[in-house]
Order: sequence, then C-alpha cells, then structure tokens
Amino acid sequence: MNIRQFQKFKYLRFVGLFLIAANLSANELDLTALPKNQVRGELQNILPKLCAGLELPCILLSRPFTPGVLIGARYNCPDLLASPSNLTGLPTCGMAVGATPDLIIAGQIGTGRWQEETLNSMGIYLAYVWGKPTAPNQIIGGVNHTKGPVDFHFLDMSLGYLKLFQFNQWLFSVAGTAHFTQVGIHVTDNLNSADNYKARENIDFMLVNVTLQRNLGEHFQIGTNLTFSPKSVSGGIALGSYF
Repeated sequence: MNIRQFQKFKYLRFVGLFLIAANLSANELDLTALPKNQVRGELQNILPKLCAGLELPCILLSRPFTPGVLIGARYNCPDLLASPSNLTGLPTCGMAVGATPDLIIAGQIGTGRWQEETLNSMGIYLAYVWGKPTAPNQIIGGVNHTKGPVDFHFLDMSLGYLKLFQFNQWLFSVAGTAHFTQVGIHVTDNLNSADNYKARENIDFMLVNVTLQRNLGEHFQIGTNLTFSPKSVSGGIALGSYF
C-alpha cells in the first residue's frame, strides 16, 4: 500500500466512523440501546430541550390587565445547537383568557415530529398579574403532559416568574421557570426480553426565556424567543391575535 492509498484508507475510515456516530446520536429519544444506569443522564439532556420546545409562548401572556381572548401559534426548535440535519421544530397552538384583570387562564396543545418521533402534548396554565401596566409581573404555574416517544412519556409541572416591558409597539420579556418532571420509562423493544424494563424518574431543572415581540395594529402580534438551559438553546417564532 503506497502513501496515497494509505491516506485514502484513513480518510474513508474517518468518514465511516463519523457516519456511525451520527447515526447513533440521530435519535436522542431512543432509550433502547442505553444501559439502564445511563438513562437518567440521557433524560437530563433531553427533557430541557423538549420542555423548552413545548413551553407556553409568552405571546399568550402579553395582554395583562386586558379582558378578552388571545390565540397564538408557535414553531419552536428545541435544539438550535444541533446539526442542520436535526434542526427541526415543534408547532404548538394555544389560547389565553383574561378571566379577571389580574388572572389569566391559558391552554396549549402541540403535535409534531422531532428526532424521528411524534410528540403530542397538552397543558393548562394559570398566571397571576400585578404591577404597572407598562411593566407588569406575572407568576405562572402550569401542568403539561407529553406522549409520543416509544420509550417514555412525561408530566411537566412548572412554576415561573415573567417580567414584561412595554415600549410603544414593542414588548420585551424575560422569564425564569422551574420545571419538575415525572418521567414514565417503558423500554420494551430489546431483543433480549431480560433487558426490557419499566421505571419512573423525577428530573428537575431551570429554563430562562427571553422574548421580543411587536404589536401589528390593535389585534395582532408577532414575536421571537430564545430559551436557555445548561446544555441547550431553543428558539422559535410566534404569532398571536387578540379579540
């Protein structure tokens, strides 16, 4: 084997190893191939991305102190740091009702494919509002249930603080949210049935969200957001209509 052939062989081996690694990491939601003692660590990486992608969009909370109904839709990419081939998003839609000047009731549903799995979620939220109309504060509590991945489902209970700042037609917000998730794990498709198991895990983490939004007339809004967790960044765009 001459030098050129040897270099070509090294290059092909490197490409092959890269493709194998890419294939193994392509679907983070597949827990089948993981040893049981590594599953919790994998879920600690996955759940912040999913909860960020499925969080209630701030655009639904952008009309405090105003009675009425606000509907919105968002397309959110759970992992902006992923490779371009995995840079897909989750669509969600929701509705918020100003029940009283200081209480907002909101609901959200989402469905879409991410990491080769179909995700379906449904959540309900309550927000308590106080402060100045141009810079209100909100405490938000919510419960969201997500199914779809073959190997697990989870219930996400969240409690957060949201601060809004109004500048003419622009609105900026920053929020910090604590997430308390209960995960049901059900690995059932190993070839060796002895490797199949069911378990439950409680995984907690924090997310920080920043949103920039603009009012389009009296009844429409458009916004973009970034959500940060210790190991990932998510982001998306949202549209809202108030009536």
